[in-house]
Amino acid sequence: MVSIKPDEISSIIRQQIEQYDQSVQVSNVGTVLQVGDGIARIYGLDKVMAGELVEFEEGTVGIALNLEEDNVGAVLMGSGRGIHEGSSVKATGKIASISVGEGVKGRVVDSLARPVDGKGEIKGDSNRLLDSMAPGIIERKSVYEPMQTGITAIDGMIPIGRGQRELIIGDRQTGKTAVAIDTIINQKEEDVICVYVAIGQKASTVAQVAATLEERARQARDTREERLRLEDRAENLRRARRAARADAVESAFHDARGRIESALDGLPGGLDDGVTADDVLRDALAIAAIAPLRAPVVVDPDVATALGGPDATADRLDAPLVIG
Repeated sequence: MVSIKPDEISSIIRQQIEQYDQSVQVSNVGTVLQVGDGIARIYGLDKVMAGELVEFEEGTVGIALNLEEDNVGAVLMGSGRGIHEGSSVKATGKIASISVGEGVKGRVVDSLARPVDGKGEIKGDSNRLLDSMAPGIIERKSVYEPMQTGITAIDGMIPIGRGQRELIIGDRQTGKTAVAIDTIINQKEEDVICVYVAIGQKASTVAQVAATLEERARQARDTREERLRLEDRAENLRRARRAARADAVESAFHDARGRIESALDGLPGGLDDGVTADDVLRDALAIAAIAPLRAPVVVDPDVATALGGPDATADRLDAPLVIG
């Protein structure tokens, strides 16, 4: 028979008492009364806040909107096929907000900014309330800059400015979405952030629009990279030409310097003190740069004599003179 030691039992009980956690977790839980058309009526969420996220037992998330005396109306942010009368609902204590920042650009998200394009989680810079107050009229900047849609007929007849609301209205299958997509694509070189919101659209239509925008973005990147490559090649050619011209000028300078030195050696009096062949060459180049190059003019000797002589004739014609 196993002997029981009172000291061991008391020490175990004392240890369990010391490790006992007295924290209490309170949850605001309600029950679904009615569900249909994307709206759920919930009973029991007495402390829920307007715009607060609620979570149903099957995983669907909703937003509490109508706060009535005996029930709460919540809009479902999913299909809600697993929700039925009597299902439990738990308030999360979080007001509906979305992640915003540069990481959201180029992504396909649902109404709660959750990615649905299979490209991983979105790393936003901050969070912003879903129901935020828009800036007032005084705080907004007036419409002063035009925005082109890329469609000549529209741009020629309808002036559209950045920040302006413009309604595209028409019957089904008349190209309303095509106009919007073309306008978005035309802003690829502009400092404009475009957001396409699909309301009531089929998933296949949204996927087709996303694929079109991604393909155009890829083509724009390829074109930009090709342009950068061409600019690099052009710059390299310009550098090569400048280097070749510099070499040619330097070679011509040395050749001219050698000829001037040879000519100066034949002068009987030589150059003044301190004057070198380089000084003579610089003066000659300066005169050549200032004086326009003109073709010589052939003048009959009698005509030159009648005009006052060769020098006077050359001054009148402002060109080198050849008597012949």
